[in-house]
Amino acid sequence: MSLAKYMEDNIKQADDRARELYEYNEYMDERYPRSAPREPQEERDEKEERARARVEAELIAAREEERQAESKRQTQNKGQTKKRAKEKQSCPDDPFACPKRGRLEYLPNRNELCLYINQRMPKSWLKALCENGWHWNKYWKCWIAKNSERTSKFAQMFLRGSK
Repeated sequence: MSLAKYMEDNIKQADDRARELYEYNEYMDERYPRSAPREPQEERDEKEERARARVEAELIAAREEERQAESKRQTQNKGQTKKRAKEKQSCPDDPFACPKRGRLEYLPNRNELCLYINQRMPKSWLKALCENGWHWNKYWKCWIAKNSERTSKFAQMFLRGSK
C-alpha cells in the first residue's frame, strides 16, 4: 500500500468520524435542548468580578460592624472601670462612715453570726472586723463570729455605717 493511498484512507476515516460526531451532537441538541446559550467568556468574567466585589463589600461591612461592637464594649468597660474606681474612692477608711451592701444571718445550730458583704473593703475595715472577734470563712465566703451582744451590735453598726 502506498503512502498516498494510506493518507487518503485516514482522511476519509477522519471525515466519517467527524460527520458522525456532528450528527450525534445535533441529535443530542434536539433531544436535550440547552436552556440558554452559553455566555461569552467576557460576560462570565464580569459576573464573577461583580460577585467577588459584592462578597468583599459584605466582608468589609461585617468587619466594620465588629469594630463598632468592640469599641462599644470597650467604652462600656471603661464606664464600669470608672464606676468601680469611684466606688473604691467613695469608701472612706473609717469602717463606720458609710453603709455597706450586705446582710447579717444567725446560725442557731452553731450559735454563730454570719456577715455577708457584697463589696470590696479597705484594709482598715478588715482590721476592724478582726479586732472585734470576726474571722473569714473560706467555705461559706462570709465573716463569722460567735453570737454575743458585742458582736451583734458591732455587725449592725458596721452594716449601717453608724457608731
